[in-house]
Amino acid sequence: MKIITLCEDRVPHSSNLKVERGMSLYIEADGFRLLFDTGSSGLFMENAKMLGVPLDKVDGVIISHGHYDHANGLVPYKKEYPEVPFYIHKDALETYLHYYPKGYKFKYAGAVIPRDSYSKISIDPAIKDLPKKVIVEGNVCLFNGIREKGDKLWAGDGTLTIRKLDADNYINIITDLGGSYKRNKKNEGLVRLISDNVDVDKDLTVNENTGLGVFPEDVKVETREDDFSHEMALSVCENGVRALIVGCSHNGIVNTLKRYKSIYACYPNIVVGGFHLSNDFTTKEDIEEIREIGEFLKSTGALVYTGHCTTRSVTKELKKVCGEMVKEFSLGQIIMVPGKSFWRINQ
Repeated sequence: MKIITLCEDRVPHSSNLKVERGMSLYIEADGFRLLFDTGSSGLFMENAKMLGVPLDKVDGVIISHGHYDHANGLVPYKKEYPEVPFYIHKDALETYLHYYPKGYKFKYAGAVIPRDSYSKISIDPAIKDLPKKVIVEGNVCLFNGIREKGDKLWAGDGTLTIRKLDADNYINIITDLGGSYKRNKKNEGLVRLISDNVDVDKDLTVNENTGLGVFPEDVKVETREDDFSHEMALSVCENGVRALIVGCSHNGIVNTLKRYKSIYACYPNIVVGGFHLSNDFTTKEDIEEIREIGEFLKSTGALVYTGHCTTRSVTKELKKVCGEMVKEFSLGQIIMVPGKSFWRINQ
């Protein structure tokens, strides 16, 4: 199994690759080629070309959740490759905003917001009309280790298929990632628009300096806290080695891993993706929470690669607990997933 980072917020200093906010991973497993997220724009395609990644050979695209920095690159990609199917949760097509209440003070700039403000974080509306769209509402088996369907991915019998699965090779989409473990505070202010009379693209006036927008005072804006029902993870198993690929883990990486175990009765060997943990975690309680997450990760025995919305300071704290079982991924990095012999020795 091979995983290549095509889009990420950070890049090695010696690289010519282009950086933007977002994440995109290219995955090769059991003869299939997948894209997991597509970043904020078509930049991931330029990076793929420099890295020699064959985007024309991709079998399917999985969009982890309904935020622009994981999905908007799908629009230029589909212009070039319209026949490639993409999988997206039905709730990811809704409108999502980051809400900043009146009086909110920016930590670094020191500016105070004079009235309720918003930034749009949902996906490009054009994605709704792209061809070969597969709407996901529950767990989906894309490949079950049997070649009777040919070499193409297929949407099988969801949860039932996954629970019956006892194979060394499969590719599945996992949904319903929420759980009882508390979500981190970086989710605060992330909301879903529920007003039918609001057109964000037309009604939201954005300040070029702050990037935040306001709605007309006569427009009633109704929102609710985002429950991240639109978040999906990818489960890939090749020759018995299990990988869990995540986008931002808004539901919490602990909850996501517990969801994985509830399906497969074990934890994955390797986890790759963002954990939505940032530099805002500075208090004693915050550090304790990060270390608690680290203890849980350590207990799973998984090798963890994290980045994007997991900042370096958080990764450093996780490494204090997990040692070299936690690593940082960056743009252009190639992760070669070790075979069974590695896991027998290291677990």
